[in-house]
Amino acid sequence: MNSPQSDNYTNSNGDPVDTNSREYITGLTIGSNFSEVSNAGLSAEDVCIKARDQRVVIANGIPSYVQPKTISFLETVDGMQGCIDGFNGVPQD
Repeated sequence: MNSPQSDNYTNSNGDPVDTNSREYITGLTIGSNFSEVSNAGLSAEDVCIKARDQRVVIANGIPSYVQPKTISFLETVDGMQGCIDGFNGVPQD
């Protein structure tokens, strides 16, 4: 996978990611927020995928339900990669 700053940025499946899209930029914020509340030791992929598929984030051992609007961003390639990158601390412009 290339860096988010490259023109040919792809996710782990090889799907192109538009780092200028609304979905990616919103995903960065979502992932950053998740990283602040998620239990230690969880990977970005684990947290973002669980939020999308199970509609929950575990914060301090307590499930916190994810809003439908957030899930709609995570259901896109750009939004999911933004969530992963935001969780991992990729800087936002």
